[in-house]
Amino acid sequence: MLSSLVVAWSPMLLSHVKISSIPQHGSSLSLLAVGGKSGQVALWRVSVPECYSVDQSRDPTTVVLIEIIQAHNSWITAISWALLDSYSSNPKLLMATGSYNGSVKIWLAYYEQLLKSIGT
Repeated sequence: MLSSLVVAWSPMLLSHVKISSIPQHGSSLSLLAVGGKSGQVALWRVSVPECYSVDQSRDPTTVVLIEIIQAHNSWITAISWALLDSYSSNPKLLMATGSYNGSVKIWLAYYEQLLKSIGT
């Protein structure tokens, strides 16, 4: 079980780029990273609704677990996101994770997939 210690929202991403066969209920999406005591990070894709209302919405927000990665060997203590080339048709995300043991990793992400990491 993932016992969360730290969470971080990615910058909002436009969903005009096709990211999966799962229907989107909004024009934008965001990624939520949840880090835990086990050194794992769970990545969730959250569709952003077109508008927020105090009334009950007919279009529920779609939340999908993308993956759980073993990022470090000890507790995740920090997570941060950066968006590169936000106006291009192929924007890239960077996710930085820090651990209790002092290690730091930088992850290159493309929407649903962590491509690689570099770090100590």
